[in-house]
Amino acid sequence: MALLGTAMALVGTLIGVWSTLNELFGTEIIELSNATFNVYDRVFAFKRRRTFDVTLMENLLVGASSYWQGSAFLMSESRIQFDYRNRMVSIGGNVNEDEGFRIVERIRKQMTPEEIQR
Repeated sequence: MALLGTAMALVGTLIGVWSTLNELFGTEIIELSNATFNVYDRVFAFKRRRTFDVTLMENLLVGASSYWQGSAFLMSESRIQFDYRNRMVSIGGNVNEDEGFRIVERIRKQMTPEEIQR
């Protein structure tokens, strides 16, 4: 039982370290291909990929958000947000408003069955 608690604490610590490093030094790369939307979070040489099926995305929009980066509280004017499998996903904190709307428009076009088959 103690080993399980230690393992859970270690996993929690690693997730916290990753999140902090990602906020301070990370980059986010997005890729749209047919019905697949990939988001790559890169911190130094480490990369994490999140994959989303565009046909399962709901309530896709460009919205404002606020978050902590280090000791500074920042407001982002154009995060891309959507519901996916009963959870809210928010990406693209460093895109400007025009770029956010272009990305959302492109994703919405890919959501239609006619576009996915191309």
